Amino acid sequence: MIYKLNDATFRPLFLRILDWTTTPTSKKDDKTRIYRQLTWYTFLLKFFDTLKSIVTSYAGLILEDSVKILENYSPGDKSSMELWRRVTLPLSKTFEHDQDNFYQAPAHFTPVSTALLSQLAHATEIPLLPELIPAIAELAVATDSSAHHKELNAAILKYMRSDSAAVRLAAVQCEKALTERLGEEWLAHLPEMLPFISEALEDDDEGVEKEVQRWVVGIEGILGESLDPMLQ
Repeated sequence: MIYKLNDATFRPLFLRILDWTTTPTSKKDDKTRIYRQLTWYTFLLKFFDTLKSIVTSYAGLILEDSVKILENYSPGDKSSMELWRRVTLPLSKTFEHDQDNFYQAPAHFTPVSTALLSQLAHATEIPLLPELIPAIAELAVATDSSAHHKELNAAILKYMRSDSAAVRLAAVQCEKALTERLGEEWLAHLPEMLPFISEALEDDDEGVEKEVQRWVVGIEGILGESLDPMLQ
């Protein structure tokens, strides 16, 4: 049906459905709102994955709602957590198929990057990483901007000094994934990373320490030289 509609016809319909999912039926009926949003974001995953770059601009219509959901989910509520997952997956598709530099614009990049990166702080509470880290990596690939990459890297590195071992591990896994996806482009920020890598190699948590060692091996494979002299 969507293929048969032009933008002038489909966009108002899209906005009406979005409004239906975000307008509460009543103050007491949060479950109804969540179920509507679950249905909506399931559709959006198919929508963005099928129509790809043709509909990337439609991401601008859902960013505000998506960010709000990411920031306000309830870790103890299964429906809320499923909604978190169903929001993250369509966003990843919009990053993956962005061919028009949609996410280069700070108005699009900043809210979604802030919302996604803030989820690393919750690594202790819930297993977000299977969806979260690939989404962050896809956003970095989509932006292809040194300034945006620097912003992402600085935020992730802060989490490497968290008091929580789970959060530190999530941050290292995120850095490792970004290094694998972006290679030398990401390692342009290696000077900022080195003090954090040096500290993490002596982390009290064995899991964090081993993951950093794997990250270092990946970095050395890209650079073609040992990191040891740089870490002294």
